[in-house]
Amino acid sequence: MIRRLIKWTFATTAALLLAGFLLTMFINFDCFREHQDVDITTGKLRYTRYLFSCKLSEKIEDSPLTEVLLPDALEGRTPEWRRVYTFSTPWHSYSPNYKYHGTISQIRSLELLWKMEAIPEDVKRKMALDVLALWQQGENDRLVRDYISSLFGEPVQK
Repeated sequence: MIRRLIKWTFATTAALLLAGFLLTMFINFDCFREHQDVDITTGKLRYTRYLFSCKLSEKIEDSPLTEVLLPDALEGRTPEWRRVYTFSTPWHSYSPNYKYHGTISQIRSLELLWKMEAIPEDVKRKMALDVLALWQQGENDRLVRDYISSLFGEPVQK
């Protein structure tokens, strides 16, 4: 009797879990979603997670770009957050091509350049300020893409 009850409970639980998994594969409930944003005035990154459209967490952190700037260069700046990526459940993963889609990659490219070359701190600061100004001026990430390509000695894309 107890064995039959355990088998029935196990089979029912397994069937419900499988049905739930299959259902979420074919119907996008958008139960889990994460947004990644960049503040184009400071280079800070924001990660926001949602469960069923309710905010679970929000984390703001300095990027390598922000870290090279002096504190007085960041004072008084009003954040201007721009969406970079949107992620959903693994089988419904999507990220539209936002205007600032490449910004995190651009920050990592600058960081890589700074690690590869012996670049003085004042030059790093100037480069970081240039990137911030280009993001704000261009209303997208294209000017910075061309700027970083020129730093690496690559031809500028049209």
